[in-house]
Amino acid sequence: MACAQTMSLLVEDEETGHADKEGQISGARVRKVVPAPWCRNPLVEILVIYNADSTLVGEVRYFLQKVLFHNYCAACVLTHGRRSEKPEWVALKSGQHDWGSRVRLRNVHRDEIGPEARKVAGKHLPCVLGRLENGSYLLLLTREELELCNGHVGGFRERLSETLVRHGLFVWLDGTTGDATLTNGACKMVAEHLENTNATVTHSR
Repeated sequence: MACAQTMSLLVEDEETGHADKEGQISGARVRKVVPAPWCRNPLVEILVIYNADSTLVGEVRYFLQKVLFHNYCAACVLTHGRRSEKPEWVALKSGQHDWGSRVRLRNVHRDEIGPEARKVAGKHLPCVLGRLENGSYLLLLTREELELCNGHVGGFRERLSETLVRHGLFVWLDGTTGDATLTNGACKMVAEHLENTNATVTHSR
């Protein structure tokens, strides 16, 4: 776990849906998350890393691999349409997410990351890394998990939130009722964290 303290979270089952062409989740209630108040080493940045270089040679090489061998980069498919970044990706990157205003979302090429991030990414490219407050990196989504998003930004958002909860960095917050479903031991801390919002905390039984 990425945090010094972790707690067992009980998340209620919810109706599942499918991402539409615009990357939104249809037929389902979109779940939201809030930062885990007990986390001593919080997330500060999310990096979606392409399996390609930012140079002209790198761009040409990727284009040829895509056209000749149908070798697509799952991160590129997620963030870009035919000519530019998808509008829904631009919106997500601009802060239209529930990971907190202090969490920055960036999409970068593999030659634009430092040695520490490169070491964590390893053979998983394309992938998603999280940079924590202490400067360390955490592998959040592998190439296979990115491919499961099928280029849908909404599906990516949900899958990444699930991973952040699993690592103890965030907890689920019901997007409709504002209720966080937690074990009894975590309720007090989350209540203090949400005391200035309209959200309420629901004790698990």
